[in-house]
Amino acid sequence: DFLLKNKQDLVIPYLEHIIMVWYEDQPLFHNTLIVQYKDAILKRVEENGEVVDINDFARKKLVKFIRTSKEYDPSVVLSKFPYNLLYEERAILLGKAERYREALII
Repeated sequence: DFLLKNKQDLVIPYLEHIIMVWYEDQPLFHNTLIVQYKDAILKRVEENGEVVDINDFARKKLVKFIRTSKEYDPSVVLSKFPYNLLYEERAILLGKAERYREALII
């Protein structure tokens, strides 16, 4: 909470460290890291009008994490994702939430 409020730029490195180095498995941390990755990507889109390609480093990190982590709640994370961007990420999350029909529609 402290980092989210006061040191936003340290949140992603901190969460990556506790999850990937300390092997933290609490869903709260995994959910938060996914949302932080998403927010960082969307911030670039909003501020710079940047088109963030699927081959972008940040998007690759996000996709890899949501594919490999088993510790997050896909329904919780999915509710925080936009409908008009990040389609591949939404499809993966829908699949993890066992909402296959919706994933195929994307």
